[in-house]
Amino acid sequence: MLMSRTLFGVILVLGSISSNLVAGAASPEQTYVRPLNEDCVARELGNSLGPDGSLFPTPFVMDGDDSTRDGFKTTVNTAVGFTVTYYDTYKVVDNTISGQTYVLYVCGSDKPSVGAPGVSEDAKFFQIPLTSVSVAETVPYAFLEALGVDDRVHDVSPFVTSACGQKRVNECGKSAPAYVDFASNSLNQTVMKDAKANVDSIIVSSGEDDNVFLSFDAEDDPGVLNRAEWIKYLGLFFNKEKYASDIYNGIVESYEETAKDAAEKGESKPRIAWVSHFVYGDDEHYDVSLAAYKKQYIDDANGQNVDIDEILKEYPGARVSAFSPTTVEFAWDGNDSFETKEEAQKAFVEFMSSLDGVIDETFAMDPMAYGVEEFKKEFGLTNADAKTLSWLEPGLIFRLDGELSETKGLDWFETAFTRPDLVLKDVDRVVDSSRQGSVRDSDDVVWMRSIAETPRINTANDCTRVSACDDKATTICPFVASCEDGRTRLLKEDSFDSGVCDYQTCIQQVDEPADTAQMAAPAVILLTLLIVFVEALINFC
Repeated sequence: MLMSRTLFGVILVLGSISSNLVAGAASPEQTYVRPLNEDCVARELGNSLGPDGSLFPTPFVMDGDDSTRDGFKTTVNTAVGFTVTYYDTYKVVDNTISGQTYVLYVCGSDKPSVGAPGVSEDAKFFQIPLTSVSVAETVPYAFLEALGVDDRVHDVSPFVTSACGQKRVNECGKSAPAYVDFASNSLNQTVMKDAKANVDSIIVSSGEDDNVFLSFDAEDDPGVLNRAEWIKYLGLFFNKEKYASDIYNGIVESYEETAKDAAEKGESKPRIAWVSHFVYGDDEHYDVSLAAYKKQYIDDANGQNVDIDEILKEYPGARVSAFSPTTVEFAWDGNDSFETKEEAQKAFVEFMSSLDGVIDETFAMDPMAYGVEEFKKEFGLTNADAKTLSWLEPGLIFRLDGELSETKGLDWFETAFTRPDLVLKDVDRVVDSSRQGSVRDSDDVVWMRSIAETPRINTANDCTRVSACDDKATTICPFVASCEDGRTRLLKEDSFDSGVCDYQTCIQQVDEPADTAQMAAPAVILLTLLIVFVEALINFC
């Protein structure tokens, strides 16, 4: 018996390695082979299905509007940039922003063939859960941390603001390389070759064609909750979409609660604008940003947005930016602009005098040193100008640099995407302070500091998630396991995120007789013998 089990184990390992080598064939240069570990379905399952007919049982799929099976497509709640379709042994993710399709199959199961339902010739294949990812940009890293899978990050952008991200870069030497050679505007093949030996995916925000690239486009999905819902998208690649759905649902509930509270703070709607002074080389202008997500935050915090058409009508010389249709520029370059900087500056001060508070997005080399005097200098404010701005003296100027990295990078451009509910709390403070005419005290401000407040700095020393650079990744348990009789059983939902794979108990089935005649035969024989015995007894008497 021991010999047969050992032989079976060898066959199991060889079979799984074979499956992984086949997976790697999608890209001839890709040499990274996904390890056989506890994330994988046992090889003896093959493509055996769970109790509801799938390796992705209903309790673990992504929340969506459709709850049917047999190749069903789920639609996300607010995001418009992706969909997922579940099949029995794989799932197909469509990124409608990058135009790419991903076929995801659990390690240990067979790779789907091109031509199978939903599997197109141009699809990219990934064995999941992913085990070693390169995160070339900061935003997706924040989502990976929120998912709790940052222990599978091989390297990360050196511009990361997260404390643990900084620790991976500064102490563990896990800084993601530049994959694009900007001189030739093409992929650096030397860097790519090295990456393919160490990672099973490279996460970027553009649709690179190489099979190892995974496009993450939360920033291009309009709406603040839309962007946050991309946690489900990444969850699909780690078999954690249900966990991601629960996180997202909690964020939505928190967001709606804050919006409801803001709506009850009075009928007065302070007029707020997102402003900045832009300087790059010879290009200089004063800007008002009316991006859809920014307007949504002001609206949901019970504030009043400025109107782009109103600005253009009120201030001849103001123009819509050639680079952003939601930005108004007060420029003086002679191209449908003001004649001089003085004219543009005067018009911009007049515009700002119509506001009750501002969110200042002006870039500062050292945010720690940016205060009221720096703000006045950036916008060229004289003492006479200052008297026309009712919000200036009480300090109703708010900045996005409330949380910084050690190198002064803004966490606003990283973590804020994952937590719109916390952003709304910050904006609620901006609006409410502007309503009451003074800065409201708050202990839970994350990103939007008042200009009189000092930014917080995250350092690698603040990281508690990473105890050592060689920490082992937490197991992501398969949703199904096998019983001794060949049937499958489900993972217990309460053990899903623990890293300890605890499955439902296998219930031993009692073998049923083949048919009713077989069940009745012993009783018939016994009854016949009883009758014979009784007749013999009567005759004897």
